[in-house]
Amino acid sequence: SNVAMQLTKKLRNLSEATGTTIIVIHHTHKMYGQPLTIDTIAGSRVIAQEMDFMIGINQTLDGKRYIKNVAFRYAACDNEMVRTFKITDNHWIEITGAAEEMKLLSALDGRKDDVNKNRILELLVEQKESGKTITPSGDLERKFVPQLMSKQTLFTNLKKLEKEGLITRLEKGKYSLAA
Repeated sequence: SNVAMQLTKKLRNLSEATGTTIIVIHHTHKMYGQPLTIDTIAGSRVIAQEMDFMIGINQTLDGKRYIKNVAFRYAACDNEMVRTFKITDNHWIEITGAAEEMKLLSALDGRKDDVNKNRILELLVEQKESGKTITPSGDLERKFVPQLMSKQTLFTNLKKLEKEGLITRLEKGKYSLAA
């Protein structure tokens, strides 16, 4: 957007005029177990194009946090290796190790059952049978969160159902059974 372009230009000018590094924190959408890449964290493409480096922070589905060098303009970076960390009781960040991002993301919580996924699918089937073809995510949250599953579990399972071709995300927050 023009606003993002003007902002990044002003930030670059300020950085050059003061001889300092400016850090911009940009919140991204929920990752749902996806790796951090320039495409998944970019948000505004203009911001991604103008930054000298991008560092991402993510959390795996089983709660492990990690930091990753996503892109550097003037230096090579290892995009596969990440640093895992924890936040201590004193709110300090403590590096706990290093790992390949894909191995971290593939280590789910260990459950093999599809109970939560099936609950969601059954509700969508029931609603379709009663004539309601579109289900807002708010309805799903009211039905399942926090009594039967967490909000994260709900949206993780919606993503799984979508990947499996069983449901369709019509737009943000609106789902239906796949045709």
